[in-house]
Amino acid sequence: MKTGFWLAVLVSLLASSVEAGKRHCGSCAPYAATCAPVSTCAPCGAAACAPAPAPVCAPQMVEQTVMVPETVTEMRKVQVTTYTEETQERVRQVTRLVPKTETRQREVAYFETETQVLDVEVTVMKPVMRTIDVKYVVNVPTTEKRQGSRTVHRPVTTQVEREYTVMVPYTEKRQGSRTVHRPVTTQVEREYTVMVPYTEKRQGSRTVHRPVTTQVEREYTVMVPYTEKRQGSRTVHRPVTTQVEREYTVMVPYTEKRQGSRTVGHCVPVVKRTTVCEDRGHWEQQAVACGGCAAAPACGGCATSACGGYATACATSCAPVARCVWVPNVVQRDVEFTVQEWQTSQEAYEYDVTLCRADVRKQMVDVCTMQASEEAFEYQVTLCRADVRKQMVDVCTMQASEEAFEYQVTLCRADVRKQMVAVCTMQASEEAFEYEVTTCRQEERVRQQQVCDWEKGTEVRQVSRQICVPKTRMEDYQVTTCETVVEDVKESFKVCVPVVSEQEVPVQVCRMVEKKIMVPAPSCCTAAPSCAPAANCCR
Repeated sequence: MKTGFWLAVLVSLLASSVEAGKRHCGSCAPYAATCAPVSTCAPCGAAACAPAPAPVCAPQMVEQTVMVPETVTEMRKVQVTTYTEETQERVRQVTRLVPKTETRQREVAYFETETQVLDVEVTVMKPVMRTIDVKYVVNVPTTEKRQGSRTVHRPVTTQVEREYTVMVPYTEKRQGSRTVHRPVTTQVEREYTVMVPYTEKRQGSRTVHRPVTTQVEREYTVMVPYTEKRQGSRTVHRPVTTQVEREYTVMVPYTEKRQGSRTVGHCVPVVKRTTVCEDRGHWEQQAVACGGCAAAPACGGCATSACGGYATACATSCAPVARCVWVPNVVQRDVEFTVQEWQTSQEAYEYDVTLCRADVRKQMVDVCTMQASEEAFEYQVTLCRADVRKQMVDVCTMQASEEAFEYQVTLCRADVRKQMVAVCTMQASEEAFEYEVTTCRQEERVRQQQVCDWEKGTEVRQVSRQICVPKTRMEDYQVTTCETVVEDVKESFKVCVPVVSEQEVPVQVCRMVEKKIMVPAPSCCTAAPSCAPAANCCR
């Protein structure tokens, strides 16, 4: 822009110089009347008269008017558009759904419950009592004939003390010895090494990188956004609600009575007979004759007979002895006894069963469907165009240079020192101590116990189960459909109305202003006192 301005100024100056030369050419001195006219014009600056040449016109300074640009701030009126809200009314169509009910038929599946009885083989564990044989002594009465006295054993129950072995804990004290380690501390001199630090200075060189900043012109691309309007179409889904009659199944519980049989166990008294042996003997006084008695000792003593009797007098032969003897009489007889036996029986009983029947009901359900419609709309798209610009960027580079420096190094030297260290050692010594030991001694004991074993067996039981049988039936149900009714509804809405107003704003205006300057005017014609001017000369 500046280059064009100065070119315009230069052209205007050249044009003014040419006009000044023309005016100067017309101001030459008057020529002589005796000079013959020339048919043609000589070139500018040459002699126009044939006679003797005259001196050339001297240059003069000419005043010239030049147009110079000048920036002026002035107030101008600009139209400004503002928006105000206004409320307006319009009529739009509203769609309303009117429900309509109709009856239809459909096939419904339902389930009926049936009872099925199955025979199931079940493994059961039955208790079987068994008795462990324990040895004990029983005196069985027998009948035999003997001569003499005899010993009769009657069954008498007595408490007999028997031996059995039990490990009974008891505590006793014993003497023993153990090794005890006691700590003994002694002072021992030991050497240790200490690293003593010291500092020394060293010389070295290092590479130093100093930043150097330079201005570099770089291009960068800026994405300039701009907005444009486009036309398009879109699919709009509007919800439409309809009333639909739907059927649903409800399981309604009900109770019914059924007959069944069950196994009942009870104890029944049973009379049984068994044979029992009874001893119906009696006691008798019998005289037992002595035979083969041993000789009696000295008089005053008693001698024992071979039959078990005792002689009460000193005699050379035993006298007859009377004693009480049990005479057995074993008789067998039948005895009745009652036993409680466990018996099972089948009995009929009545029980309640809760079942469910399928009840189909109807209800109105709101069904929302989406209706698609195409509508045109205008939308704005923001796009970007690439704009390449230039800018000066500071680029920092690192320049490496070597420099010497002095640094300190911390080193360590080994220094051997001595110190007294307490050393703990363990010395063993024998000492006596007393401790308690729990031991067990054996004792033999006898006891009786009854053992229950389990035998595995199988039995058949009847199990009833409920099964569902699927069935179908036809039923009526109501369906509600909706009809669309269009109505006109008035509504108010707000719009923005543009309002144009004028405002004064300051504006920078560039104007061309006249300016007078002095410029040299070159000479273009020669003048002679006795020569007429050439025809069509510079004017």
